[in-house]
Amino acid sequence: MQTILAIGLVFLLVLSGQVWGAETVNILHLDPFSGPFKELGDRHNMGVQFAVDEINASGGLLGKKVKLLNEDSQLKPDVAARKATKAVMQDDVKFIVQNISTAVASALMEVDQKYKIIHVSSATYTASLTGKDFNRYFFRTCYNTEIFSLAFAAYFKTQPWRRFYLINQDFVFGHAVADDFKKAMKKEIPDVEIVGEDYHPIATKDFGPYISKIIASKAEVVYTGNWGVDLEVLMKQASQMGFQPAG
Repeated sequence: MQTILAIGLVFLLVLSGQVWGAETVNILHLDPFSGPFKELGDRHNMGVQFAVDEINASGGLLGKKVKLLNEDSQLKPDVAARKATKAVMQDDVKFIVQNISTAVASALMEVDQKYKIIHVSSATYTASLTGKDFNRYFFRTCYNTEIFSLAFAAYFKTQPWRRFYLINQDFVFGHAVADDFKKAMKKEIPDVEIVGEDYHPIATKDFGPYISKIIASKAEVVYTGNWGVDLEVLMKQASQMGFQPAG
């Protein structure tokens, strides 16, 4: 994380004369710091703060201290875009770090482009962000839904399981997980069976109806892109209901 931040920050310092007159280089970190996914936002923030502290302890960036500003995205694209715009206008923010939610990332990319702000993410996986929705101000440092779908398809090709059930969160990322997986699996394993496919609201508390459908489908493998509490609750309730996948 330190290397990623340092490279990006130096790049903009060199290109932007406006930064030279500022006393600090200001970074905005936008992630959920409230609600059911607060833990993820807090963990990402610890990593970003650690990197900023190391950079400053080493003398900063070209002699300038890095200042981290934190804002709660609330996992809402409109809220994130509004807070980012305010930070750019009022706090002279030159960089945005954001890791959670493709929908939030997409909204922030419009702010990036309008104000020429460098936006770095290490945990937004939807392939389209750096594909058809490419924005030269957005940088992703993680793999994407196409890459891990191809990797899983290559693995499952070596296994006997052919009955798959897909369950994902009902937003852009969840649909990308399912679509890219189906595409990769059909290419690598022509006889694959998708025996069920569901999309649920984010922060679902009762997965019982979905798990009942999975059990009834006689699926051998459940494939999901769920993260945070949605993954934890899904796995816990599936175990409680006696679901025993083959893989």
